[in-house]
Amino acid sequence: MFFGREELIERLELLFRKRTSSFVTCRGRRRVGKSTLIEKFAERADARFIKIEGIKPRAKLNNAMELENFAAKLAAQTGYDSSVRETAWRELMWSQEVEAVLEYDVM
Repeated sequence: MFFGREELIERLELLFRKRTSSFVTCRGRRRVGKSTLIEKFAERADARFIKIEGIKPRAKLNNAMELENFAAKLAAQTGYDSSVRETAWRELMWSQEVEAVLEYDVM
């Protein structure tokens, strides 16, 4: 069940209607409804919800592995060419390929 989150959904809707882009993170303790909040918002806004979770921390986990995981999950949900290898988060997030995929998905 989903109760008591109307104010948060309204705040997300305000951001969604802005004419400029916003980067929104949803963070908090485990199992408090973060994903459900975003899923409900996306459902009400008729928006695409791209869910990408990080890799569970483990020994020898490195930045390259996390970038590869992110690119693979983005590719699975959007068609992004995950063979494009970026070496830094900034390069990945602002690459022309990711930008084109996300712009296409929003339209």
